[in-house]
Amino acid sequence: MPPINVGIVGLSKEGWASSALVGPLLGVPLSDKYTLTALSTRSPESASESAKKYSELTKREVKPYYGDTSQIAKDKDVDFVVVAVRAPSHIQAALPVIEAGKNIFIEWPCGGSLRLAKQLLDATERKGVRSMVGLQGTQSPVVMKVGGIHTVKKWTEKYLVGERVGIFGKDWTCAV
Repeated sequence: MPPINVGIVGLSKEGWASSALVGPLLGVPLSDKYTLTALSTRSPESASESAKKYSELTKREVKPYYGDTSQIAKDKDVDFVVVAVRAPSHIQAALPVIEAGKNIFIEWPCGGSLRLAKQLLDATERKGVRSMVGLQGTQSPVVMKVGGIHTVKKWTEKYLVGERVGIFGKDWTCAV
């Protein structure tokens, strides 16, 4: 099976997505299953600089997009989109992706409120899109160093997975 082509909204040269999401995606065993194909940031300069950095790291072209996420959503070479922006921007970033019929991964907390999370769920169900909410913070080098993964997983299972993720229904799961 060929790798899934991934686009990441919010992937800049530095920041959350670059430290918590890209490392595992580019490393074994995920690098055999996923290919970073495109990224989207707020400005043309940031998109260009970030695409250059990740093109060099992956040794393949990573397309730069900026502004409205409809550009990355419409890219025929992108199969799956990760939304890794601040929660208040989830709706604005995710809806064009969902409307384009792309499967989506949204960084926790999904939408920032129950009302917005339900809006995203309704959109995915209407379009038949697969979706996932992730807690990639558990894999952050800082979190690993401070508390260790075992401690983080126990806390996550107790306080997030059991109580909150269940509200999203069968297609919304939590990656711990």
